[in-house]
Amino acid sequence: MAIVESADGAPNLPIDGMLKPCTSGTIIPKSSSRPSIQAQFVTHSLWERKNCGFFLIVAPALDRSANAACVAAAIVYARYNERFTCWLLSMKVTLIPVTPFQQNCSIVMCEATGRAAIVDPGGDVDRIIEAVAELDVTIDKVLLTHGHLDHCGGAKAIADHYGVVIHGPHKEDAFWIDQLPEQSKRFGFGEAQVFTPERWLEEGDTVQFGEEIMEVYHCPGHTPGHVVFFSRENRLALVGDVLFAGSIGRTDFPRGNHADLVRSVQEKLWPLGDDVTFVPGHGPTSTLGHERRTNPYVGDRKTA
Repeated sequence: MAIVESADGAPNLPIDGMLKPCTSGTIIPKSSSRPSIQAQFVTHSLWERKNCGFFLIVAPALDRSANAACVAAAIVYARYNERFTCWLLSMKVTLIPVTPFQQNCSIVMCEATGRAAIVDPGGDVDRIIEAVAELDVTIDKVLLTHGHLDHCGGAKAIADHYGVVIHGPHKEDAFWIDQLPEQSKRFGFGEAQVFTPERWLEEGDTVQFGEEIMEVYHCPGHTPGHVVFFSRENRLALVGDVLFAGSIGRTDFPRGNHADLVRSVQEKLWPLGDDVTFVPGHGPTSTLGHERRTNPYVGDRKTA
């Protein structure tokens, strides 16, 4: 069975009126006091039960729609609490919204070995460290989708704390990483340190933690060195700021390119399969199939 476990915690960062700076559209409602009725159904009324530490059976593991339900539940719950954990087929994913931009930092863990990777630790380092301690996992490495401050501002601090290496993004994002201290001061994020990854990632690479292997896809457009991580076994993609539920990443940053972004989605993401659930850098999850049918920027109707 696919099981979702709630994590006790008081409600934290408010989302009312918050617009995400990395998208081409609004992906969080301007006013939201509680999850939607549909979200409450998916998450077994998490709003009322958020402090009870319950377990929720979602669906048989062989039903791929369970992935979408699990990860969607995690996103909804994390918006009103500090984090949420969901189980897929062989991987456990804990989502932690970090920074004032509420970026979806992920701790992905191999269930067989208890070894994990932290994906896009953009900030709020203490909160991430606390979550790792409570999960009782061993961190193998830090993985980065791209070089923007809200995704990698805490990468060096996290890597130094655990004595692990940083993998990613693609080397074309080095100029963004070089600007981290300046960008951090500009946005009031606190200290962010420049670093050089142990490994720049390329199209066709893989990354591993425990027995879990994720494929790497170079998806430029939002930034020139953006990469996406894909678990073929779990039908899960961590897409950073390439694609959102109902939107796409902004391309008006330095070296952003709208045509490249659209090409990345159509030629790299769509072929992964309609049943793939993706965790975006901000906001709720979706599936590639749903976005292909309905996304106003890159859906099939838009590009037909």
